[in-house]
Amino acid sequence: MPGAKALVPPPMHSFWLGWEGAVPTYGLSDREMAKTDQTIEIVLPVAQKALARGDIGFLKWEIDELLKLFRISLDPKCSSYRELGQAVLKAFVRAQHDTARRHKGEPIETPPLPTLDTAPTIEPVRTTLSSAFDAWKRARNRSPRTVQEYEYAIKLFGELHGAMPLATMRQTQARQYRRALQDVPIKRFRIGKLLTATLPELAAWGHEHPDAQKIGAGTINKLLGALQSIGRWARKEDLVPEEWADPFADMRLDQDDSDRAPFELRELQAIFTAPSISP
Repeated sequence: MPGAKALVPPPMHSFWLGWEGAVPTYGLSDREMAKTDQTIEIVLPVAQKALARGDIGFLKWEIDELLKLFRISLDPKCSSYRELGQAVLKAFVRAQHDTARRHKGEPIETPPLPTLDTAPTIEPVRTTLSSAFDAWKRARNRSPRTVQEYEYAIKLFGELHGAMPLATMRQTQARQYRRALQDVPIKRFRIGKLLTATLPELAAWGHEHPDAQKIGAGTINKLLGALQSIGRWARKEDLVPEEWADPFADMRLDQDDSDRAPFELRELQAIFTAPSISP
């Protein structure tokens, strides 16, 4: 029609801006506000329920990442791990509440970063073989066979020396461990109470029966090597002091089994049906 304005469709980008909400000069867009609102609605109720039940597993990944950041090794079954988990879960719920209040327009200040007025006090290193082993397992995927072997070696060491800190271990304890292993009888001598005996009990029996065949040097070296690997990993990860001396260095036995008696059939069956380092 004469004099009428032509109908010109708006540019395509204007359509999308109208759909998603125009990007404001300052602050959040409508889309960003909607996403924040959705996140709060989903996460906050679940976090509150976890806090009410004391379920720190809700934030297990975050707790483990926090421990890695500060290079701290904690057994997930220990009380300190549960205390840390509770503290992290409470802080998370508080943060979600503050986010929800700020989202409604309340003036919520961002918490200041903590500052240290004095140098932090360095606590004595308390990392044990077991706690270092747990951290070693979490660091990356490990072969189930290797995990089983290392766990067995640590179990035997604990039966002899208890849960002593790695930083206090010396070659004296490593030699005592090796000496005890050298007195452990092979499987066919383990009957009755010896089937469930601890390392000190097995070593005592073997010492009293010098003619009984003992486990070989290869098995002993494998057990020593497992502990040495965990210790070296712990030092690399700063779980023990840099100056810590590896107590398992130069502890391995010469592997000369030329005078060893041939295996019997039931011994071979035991070897191939049991963990390779099981003495």
